[in-house]
Amino acid sequence: MNWIKEKFWYIHNTFHDSEVILWSRLQVLLGTIWVALQGVDVSPFINDPKYLIYYLIFSNLVNEMLRRRNAEYDEDGSIK
Repeated sequence: MNWIKEKFWYIHNTFHDSEVILWSRLQVLLGTIWVALQGVDVSPFINDPKYLIYYLIFSNLVNEMLRRRNAEYDEDGSIK
């Protein structure tokens, strides 16, 4: 159990308090799972291919939101 806690905190510390890094790593994990499932019939799980498009839109919106969350802005509103 102690080994699991150590590994969890090691992985947690690699995010460097950045939600963008966490989100990017989740994207890589989901992409890896998606590629692995390409060889498997996933039609029972995904009834409508539009769900992939909705996921991509959602993913990009979350990515942009997290990127701007801790951004610092100049007085004129531009990102430093």
